[in-house]
Amino acid sequence: MSQPNIPRSPHPVPDAERNLYITQVEALRPDDPPLGVPAEADVNVMKVVGDCLFARSATGSIHGGFGSMSWWATCVSLAMGIGISYLVYYLCDKEIAARIYTGTIGCLQEGVLKNGYFWVSIFAFPVGCFWMYIPWRRQLPIIFNRRTRQVTCYYKGKAYVQDWDSMKAYVKSVRSVHYGGFPLKEGMLAIAFATGRNPESGEETYIRQPICGACHTVISVQNSSIYQAAMIWEYIRLFMREGKEALPPTAYQQEPFMPLPRYCCKNLREVFEKLIPENPLRIKPWWWPLLLLRFLLISLPYLVLTLPTDLAYLCLDRILPRRKWPKELLEACDYVWEAPTTTDWIEPPR
Repeated sequence: MSQPNIPRSPHPVPDAERNLYITQVEALRPDDPPLGVPAEADVNVMKVVGDCLFARSATGSIHGGFGSMSWWATCVSLAMGIGISYLVYYLCDKEIAARIYTGTIGCLQEGVLKNGYFWVSIFAFPVGCFWMYIPWRRQLPIIFNRRTRQVTCYYKGKAYVQDWDSMKAYVKSVRSVHYGGFPLKEGMLAIAFATGRNPESGEETYIRQPICGACHTVISVQNSSIYQAAMIWEYIRLFMREGKEALPPTAYQQEPFMPLPRYCCKNLREVFEKLIPENPLRIKPWWWPLLLLRFLLISLPYLVLTLPTDLAYLCLDRILPRRKWPKELLEACDYVWEAPTTTDWIEPPR
């Protein structure tokens, strides 16, 4: 099936928006005609509260959440720890059986635990991957405030504010590499924030805050690349134009029978919810064989492979400290942000 193309934009694209890894880029403005794509969002939107939409930056999507760099680091660390520990126990058990007649059952204490290579093998990989958790815990959202008609981000210790009606955005098709090593084209939305003028040329300078395209939706699987970026752009435009009541459900709310991955699980119920996402009593009896087949082919392998990682990732999400929000971001969202792991609203300072 051929992929539909979005309309060509009449706005010029600066050379700074192009490089070797970008195969296509289009310049957009908030008052442009519709792009002819559905408004879709997945993990690239943190939440919509009141008059504010909190978009997740590309850094937060790449380094944090299900299937991200930090998630895979947790998965591999668990696999290495469990595998090496079992191997050591198995070998040590053989050693104990050989020494039991001599009265020296000190294999574990004498040989293994005192061996530096054992401890290096257990902790080297998690320590080496610790840097992947830092961008995940330090991420801050891009705030779209419908009441003030402003967009705010925080970059390198400074808050940048851009008027929505005069904002410049770019949808891009970015060439990347998937986990398996095969090439992949992903959609990326870049929001430009003005930082002032160049003293030499007098031209306006910008910083770009990228947002990953809606790649976890059903339709984005069929239409990848720049189409994904156009969908999240239409989602944001729909919110700024009509409010949160007009927004469609997110990806994992649209597919209850085969839910798409969320950013990360917030509680134990969401961890085990992936095994049987839909209550069998709410499904027609003739669908039960298909539900059983899904459980045997998908849920059970998930239970063995990824459930321990999700449990460990949930613990890390609760334990690792988060970056404290700057005052500028709290003011930009009218103090309506709700912390991801609690139900307490952030109150304005008195």
